[in-house]
Amino acid sequence: MKIKLSQTTKENAIAFTIAGTILLILFFSIQHIHVLKNFFKLVIEVLMPFIIGFSVAFLLHPVMMAIEGKLLKYSKMKRTTTRKISAGLALVLAILVVSGFLFLIFPSITESIIKLSSQITTYATNAEMFVEDVIKTYPQASSFLTWLFDVGQDTLIELLNYLKNTIPTILDYSIKVVGLVFDFVMGLIIALYILCDRERFYIQFKKVAYTLFREPVVKQMRDLAHLSSKMFNSFIVGKIVDSLIIGVICYV
Repeated sequence: MKIKLSQTTKENAIAFTIAGTILLILFFSIQHIHVLKNFFKLVIEVLMPFIIGFSVAFLLHPVMMAIEGKLLKYSKMKRTTTRKISAGLALVLAILVVSGFLFLIFPSITESIIKLSSQITTYATNAEMFVEDVIKTYPQASSFLTWLFDVGQDTLIELLNYLKNTIPTILDYSIKVVGLVFDFVMGLIIALYILCDRERFYIQFKKVAYTLFREPVVKQMRDLAHLSSKMFNSFIVGKIVDSLIIGVICYV
């Protein structure tokens, strides 16, 4: 005897099955949250050069198109050659801008640190003279100042011991910084590759999208991607202009 199920019953059974599966996945995810955390951390570390590459390519795309559409508009070179030159110029321009910003910031920071370190002796002498004047004026405060110096000495010793114990941590962070620099260099290479073959990547993503989703869904995804790109580029440009204005005002 065949049991016939109504369409509503079938839809409810599918919905309950999906909901139960999601609940089981959520339950086991909570139970093994540390494993998932380590897994996602490893995935992010592996994909970091690609994340940096896609981010840099997204930010430099308007610059590359401006160079290709204005500076190299009347060039008689092949389109692939023009694209490579414009992508390279956009990347070089970005590196020069970042390097110039660092060149302006680092000397000021270094000068402040050197000036502070050279004035430490003067500060210490002035503090000692101030304490002596306070003791002469208020003799009853000598015991409090002695206690205060003892506390300061103990605090300094604890700070030195803490710094001594954190040297391995500093070395570990130094290794991470070297790894981050390597990821950044690889990201720049990936960004240059993406900028040079932008159309080919777009066609491949479009094929994958039409394979996985229906045409109306793909159209909505494209519209959303274009709108997000436009809004994000406007936001980035506005922040860059604000930062430049504030930087020039502070520098002057």
